[in-house]
Amino acid sequence: MAKSILIEFVETNSASQGKYSYQNDSTSLMTFPLTDDVNLEIVSEFASMTENIPLIGQLTNIMTTMAGLGGSISEGTLNFQNLSNVQRWQRTNPIKLNLNLLLYTEENAKADVYDKMMELISLTILTQDPDNPKRYRVPGLNLSSLKQSTKKGQKKEAVALGQSKLISVRIPGIIYLPVALMTKAVPTVSKEETDSGYPLWATLNVEITGLYPATDDLLKKESTSFHDTITGSIANKDNISGKLKLL
Repeated sequence: MAKSILIEFVETNSASQGKYSYQNDSTSLMTFPLTDDVNLEIVSEFASMTENIPLIGQLTNIMTTMAGLGGSISEGTLNFQNLSNVQRWQRTNPIKLNLNLLLYTEENAKADVYDKMMELISLTILTQDPDNPKRYRVPGLNLSSLKQSTKKGQKKEAVALGQSKLISVRIPGIIYLPVALMTKAVPTVSKEETDSGYPLWATLNVEITGLYPATDDLLKKESTSFHDTITGSIANKDNISGKLKLL
């Protein structure tokens, strides 16, 4: 069975009731065919003690300089120098991936191609606040969702973090990012269009980076949980939403 790319995020729309207006959040799940091989950028950074602690670097230089003046160096000094320069783990960066998302007309070019393309692009740019046209929502985290995402060290999914422009991404059997940022979206739009002027197909080259440092559980094939867009609960491979069963 062909693999698919699943991207889930929160849409914020304006609504009104009488003289009052409010924002209505809804969860959007999009699926795309996996048309290319998947390339993951998984990087850990390393540094020596002499790089991280300048005083140790200075002490090492003094010791080796003084020892070298006598024409030889002791084994202890040499071992200390080597130990100080050994590369040690410093940090593990979030996983990054570059994907080509294919949008094509199934029934309605506006709904299947244009609207989805604009929704994804809006995750990477400033968008007007539905309740205040003079303000703009920024991509990525806001202060409220930052507090939620780091509360008790729990890895929440993007849909649980309110109105931030965050996504959850899953390619079954390859990668699962519960919370990620879409940092770039480059659209290619077909010249063929409907009578109404909407393109028949489009592609989006997107760059996605996780919010958390890379861990092995994000890469394990058995990590199949994904947010159930119908019930709002976490679905697993035995109890997955009807929309996912079609993949």
